[in-house]
Amino acid sequence: MNYRISYDHERDLIYGSVEGDLDPALVKAMAAEFASIVASTGCRKLLNDLRNARITHSPLDIHSMPRIIDTQGVSLVCRRALLISEPSEDFEFLETVSLNFGQQVRLFYNLEAALEWLKGDTPPPHQPNAEETAG
Repeated sequence: MNYRISYDHERDLIYGSVEGDLDPALVKAMAAEFASIVASTGCRKLLNDLRNARITHSPLDIHSMPRIIDTQGVSLVCRRALLISEPSEDFEFLETVSLNFGQQVRLFYNLEAALEWLKGDTPPPHQPNAEETAG
């Protein structure tokens, strides 16, 4: 599998990068390693450089990725900036299904914008209030 993941002490973020195919098996491996680094450092910010990655074109595989990340122990309070090189319907679909799953994920084409977003306070996962749950 062609990925790297490490903790950047200076920026207090976890840096990941992928070269080649981004598929459920790779997502599972990366998520497990990410969860381990979160547990050991307390850092909840991931910059995932996917500019050299090719995401699977299978909607079913893409739809499964947020659940795979969740089952590997990645908390919903973790922020994940996905850095891509150009607009992609498949990456946009991944962002959408991840947000629908309750994960804090955002696509970026610019490294500085991704880093700035990661600096922000990480709010807790959305908790429905009484009005939203009344039915």
